[in-house]
Amino acid sequence: MFDIEKRIDANLIKALKAKESDIVDTLRLVKTALKNEQIAKKEELNESDILKVLKKEAKKRKEASIAFEKGNRPQLKEKEDTELKIILEYLPEEISDEELNKLVDEVLSNHQEASMQDFGTIMKEVMAKTDNQVDGSRVSGLVKGKLSS
Repeated sequence: MFDIEKRIDANLIKALKAKESDIVDTLRLVKTALKNEQIAKKEELNESDILKVLKKEAKKRKEASIAFEKGNRPQLKEKEDTELKIILEYLPEEISDEELNKLVDEVLSNHQEASMQDFGTIMKEVMAKTDNQVDGSRVSGLVKGKLSS
C-alpha cells in the first residue's frame, strides 16, 4: 500500500469518527475508483496509477462544476467544488505558470519550424517533462498559443 492510499484510509477513518459526511462520501468514491482501476488492470496499482486515478476524478469534478454553473445549479456546483477540494489534497502541487512556460519554450526550441501539425509531439514531450504535475488543458492552451504566434 502506497503513501497516498494510507493517507486516504486514515483520513476516511478520521472523517467517519468525526461524522464529516462530505469527506466520507468523497473518499469512498475515490477508493471505489481506485478499486475499479485495480480490477481493470488485474494487478496492484503503483503510485503513478493512483495519481492518474485521482487526477481523473478531479477532472470529473471540475467539468461537473462548470456544467452545473452553466446550468444555474449552485447547490450541485458547490458539492462538486467541495469534492474537488478534498481530492486535490492528495495530488502533488502543480508547477507554476512560469516553470510551465519555460518547459514549453525549451521543448519548442528543439523543434525548429514547429507548426500546429507538431502539436501532438510537442504536447507529449512537455507532459513527459512535467512528470504529469500539470493539467493537460493548461499545457494545451499554452502550446497552441505559442504555435499559432
